[in-house]
Amino acid sequence: MRNIQTEPRSRCCAVCSSFDAEHAPDVRLVAATLKGTGNANAVFGTTQAGLVVRCPLKGRSVARAERGGEEHERLLASLEFRVWSGKSLVFTGDSAEDQLRYRSCIVAPFIGVQYLPLAMRLDAGAFRVAAQPESLQGRVDTDAAILMVDGTLLAGLSREGVVCIEMKPKFGGVVRCDTVPGRYRLLKRSVSRYQLHQSLKLEQGLIGRRSAYDPLDLFSNDPNRMRKALEALMDSPQNNLAVFLRGIRVPCEETAGGLDQACELLGLVDHAHLAVVLQGVLAWEGVLNDILRMQTVCEHDVQAVEALLREMVGADPRRAETPGSRGSRGSRGSRGAADDDDNDDDDDDDDDGGNLGAFLDMMTSADDSAALDLLADYCIATTAKDCSILVSMALAKSKPVASLDSPDTAAPGQMNIKQGSRPCELGSFGGISYRVTVVDLDRKSLRKLEGHKRLDDEILGANVGLLHSFNS
Repeated sequence: MRNIQTEPRSRCCAVCSSFDAEHAPDVRLVAATLKGTGNANAVFGTTQAGLVVRCPLKGRSVARAERGGEEHERLLASLEFRVWSGKSLVFTGDSAEDQLRYRSCIVAPFIGVQYLPLAMRLDAGAFRVAAQPESLQGRVDTDAAILMVDGTLLAGLSREGVVCIEMKPKFGGVVRCDTVPGRYRLLKRSVSRYQLHQSLKLEQGLIGRRSAYDPLDLFSNDPNRMRKALEALMDSPQNNLAVFLRGIRVPCEETAGGLDQACELLGLVDHAHLAVVLQGVLAWEGVLNDILRMQTVCEHDVQAVEALLREMVGADPRRAETPGSRGSRGSRGSRGAADDDDNDDDDDDDDDGGNLGAFLDMMTSADDSAALDLLADYCIATTAKDCSILVSMALAKSKPVASLDSPDTAAPGQMNIKQGSRPCELGSFGGISYRVTVVDLDRKSLRKLEGHKRLDDEILGANVGLLHSFNS
């Protein structure tokens, strides 16, 4: 039986899961130290307990004009505006405010506000970095800072004894559309993208051994397969699992030791028992199903979507690289053309151009609303495929610090929600209190599609041996 304990949380707007103006914390000046970095953002711990600041990193959009010139950039920007206008979402140009709008209007209906950390945009000058590594000098965009609840802690409880496991689950499904090039169709329908990507990482020397983790197991809803996936992720975390102890991230090279300490703090025997707890939490909450629903909102893979984008901005889709060609230029995937002599023995490719050509004709007919919706759905799905899940846990010892009827006795910016209010409750599993938070849910730009297509080509090229076994 699952016992529910109330969790003190900040007052929020029910629709957008943001701090409301009346109960927002005092953030006239927030000094912060680095808590962690990703490809696009840096997260800083603050002097206010339980709050962090997330800032985008500059310098990730290099040489945009080189990809097609200023006119191409203008067309992309115009198309992006039309794509999101079709979803009743108009951006202001303020990157922080726009991310919060995207989260509220697009992400929350899929994931649910109960799994999104409360957040608010910081005013210019309200945030300064106390210390940061040299590698981030000049790259932290403090003008686009977002203050949010720290998902690695449990609000209202002391940080002592709190463990957080951060997981990047990756894509939990497979591609089933007919626009996947014929020779790759069975491969993409049978093997997870994560496992296919492992082959490329091995080839590039980025990993020493292939991970046994498979997102198809984690998202299966089968308890045994889910535990198998979690144990594999702990055995070979790569960059897809991190451990926080008392709100502090354990260095990547010490993850195994961090997991040992996590087990000790939670009174668990070993990693297998931790996997049991994590599986129980994820299964009960059902958040993986929500994430998968968002990941699969677009039924077409990047090969077709990138060709559609080229068509809509006036670029020739025949300039796209042939999947698996490692940089060679071909015309496969363009309006029925198939002149790649290196693949004459692949009978399954004969209909690829026709399938993709029919798809492009259908999508770029007189009314392009379907094409705009598809581009939006691809970006939405990509957001979910790159998300992270935080499961914060502690031995269930503490009591709520205040009640809804006496908010003044709560910690600054915090209040209690009465038992039974699921969006703000703290769960208990086997004597362990926990909370699940989903983060890294930023909007993906259409400008990233070219890179996504290029990576997909490289991944397919690294799986030639596996491809042959599927097609033999």
